[in-house]
Amino acid sequence: MAWPIESDYYEAIQNPSYCFSDPELKAGLPPMLPSGLPKYGMTGNFASVYQMNCPGRRWAVRFFLRDYSD
Repeated sequence: MAWPIESDYYEAIQNPSYCFSDPELKAGLPPMLPSGLPKYGMTGNFASVYQMNCPGRRWAVRFFLRDYSD
């Protein structure tokens, strides 16, 4: 299976109501840049992590870039 790349996740995070199935995350938004685009997440060896500001709390959402068996 081909895993999505970082830019695929960046595009998806721009429309949380479409890319998430969880109702709380659907209602959230990532922090935005002055340009109106979301701030880039932190990317490591196997995942990208984005902040989601949801009603009442913030979440860190991890998007995997490759298989990680642990």
